[in-house]
Amino acid sequence: MPILPLLTALVIGSISPVAVANEPPDEPASSTSATTAAPGPPVVPGPTRWTGLGGHTQLSAKTRILVDPRSLPTTALPTGRAELPGPARQSVQDLAKQLRTEVAQVSGVTPTVSSDIRHARTGDIVLTLTEHGALGAEGYRFESTDTVHIEAASTHGLFYGTRTLLQLLRTAPGHLTVPKARSTDRPAQPVRMTMLDAGRKYRQPEYLEKLVRRMADQKLNTLFLQFSDSEGFRLFSPEFPGLADPAHSYDRADIERLKRVAARYHVQVMPGIDVPGHATVITDAFNIGFGDGPEPCTRAHTHSHLTPNWMVDLTSEKAVATTRRIVDEFAGWFDAPLFSIGADELPGQLANCPRVKNHLAADPDTSTLGDLLTGERVGTIDASIAIPLRSIGTEKAGLRGDLDEVTTWDEALSPEQVRADYAHHDR
Repeated sequence: MPILPLLTALVIGSISPVAVANEPPDEPASSTSATTAAPGPPVVPGPTRWTGLGGHTQLSAKTRILVDPRSLPTTALPTGRAELPGPARQSVQDLAKQLRTEVAQVSGVTPTVSSDIRHARTGDIVLTLTEHGALGAEGYRFESTDTVHIEAASTHGLFYGTRTLLQLLRTAPGHLTVPKARSTDRPAQPVRMTMLDAGRKYRQPEYLEKLVRRMADQKLNTLFLQFSDSEGFRLFSPEFPGLADPAHSYDRADIERLKRVAARYHVQVMPGIDVPGHATVITDAFNIGFGDGPEPCTRAHTHSHLTPNWMVDLTSEKAVATTRRIVDEFAGWFDAPLFSIGADELPGQLANCPRVKNHLAADPDTSTLGDLLTGERVGTIDASIAIPLRSIGTEKAGLRGDLDEVTTWDEALSPEQVRADYAHHDR
């Protein structure tokens, strides 16, 4: 699909330098630093700003994770909330408990979790929610002097600060030290995505959970699961018997578990159901393809290896209503602010099919195949997720909310931005 290279660019170039307000300017470069830059920390992706202070902070058996008791149940302060990537769902208390386990796994030291934040001592890890607009929903400050202090406006940011800490511990001899430093890190892109084509190949739920954990370690925040393609439909609901093979699909319980795991790792699960093309498994289950019924379209009205039933028949009220019911059912399983309905690669040859010609001739509001694809028919399907469309090239991704604009992929991420992101990653 044409979106894949650009999604890869987003994944690889996920963190880029951005200006952070109220931060002191970098020190002027000396005559030697211009040619011999100090190496950055062994962290991927590299922090936006990192200032080494020399020496190391040591964790020990006495290390504690300290959290302000007032923020224990909190997930975000007002400046830490944003439409994208969606709300943080993990409280500071739960993050602290999770970090305790993770530090133990990496270092062999199991910290206690305490609220004695006023009496931090050498080797402690302090997590603080702070109202700071420059950090946004996912940025954080990291300071390792005598203690390791991570602050952010939401647990998104605190979580990413703890990923930096864990990466530093993993690469340290003995896994108990981190370099003394001050750092500010904030992602340039609010959506940092990995796409998995589950429609063509089913993967066990455990695989998806492992993928979520790997993504989180790299500070990626969106798992786009394309649940349907011609080869299979991977969401099982008793509402649609015969649509999905129960042995090779995910039921509601599987999705709920995946969402719980993803929430702990600050990854949103973005679903995709590809229609009206890539839909053979849907059209065969309900007999709603362009090759079904009277005046069927033929292979002369498609291209390559495609059959007419590769596409949902947009001229059929039954087909559109069925597709809308499918999208409506499964959109309700997810709470990410994004949902994809595909809408890509419809063969232009369909315009020569008598069924399509007759429908266009009878409908005063449509005159071309493009009108049929982008107009009321796909809009009716899109209404199932109660959102306007955001166009991404030939893909259509819905954004839950009040977005009243249409952004093309070229406007969202130019080739110059892609090259810049790759260049920053190489550094």
